[in-house]
Amino acid sequence: MDEWFDEFGNLLQEIPQEAVQAVAHDGDCVQDATEWQSLLGFIVPRKQAMDFLKKSCGFPLGKLQTMPDALLSAIVLGIACSDIKNYGEWLGLNQCQTLV
Repeated sequence: MDEWFDEFGNLLQEIPQEAVQAVAHDGDCVQDATEWQSLLGFIVPRKQAMDFLKKSCGFPLGKLQTMPDALLSAIVLGIACSDIKNYGEWLGLNQCQTLV
């Protein structure tokens, strides 16, 4: 399985447009993001995912610590797809354009 991120949190692969279209929509996108996370093998290292979600979306650390790795990765994928749809790109785990 190919890596999605380097050690600095930079995206190493392009998220397919089909995934962006399926995941980035109004309403709850967690189910769609979860399906695409599995299909793509989109794995975010746990610590990087938690740091990103805490910083960019204000998730409480306690809540993040209880989430399975696949759900953390799916939420990150949902944010990435929304940024790609709305801004034309996603800046990776170190920067975020989406503020929730």
